[in-house]
Amino acid sequence: MPVERDLSQNLAVPDGSNDPSRMDDFQVIAERQRVMANLAALTDQYRALNQEIQRRESLRWMLAR
Repeated sequence: MPVERDLSQNLAVPDGSNDPSRMDDFQVIAERQRVMANLAALTDQYRALNQEIQRRESLRWMLAR
């Protein structure tokens, strides 16, 4: 199971300070890498949650017998 990560500080800032049109090339590349890493972490967390839901559903059926 993946390690839990606090992504709250890595999410988009509502004040527009991460607007790509205002970034230089290096900032755009760095921001893209940051977003890709966050997407990967969120995907891992989403998969783990889905697996847990499926496991719990399986247990419910097993106990009902």
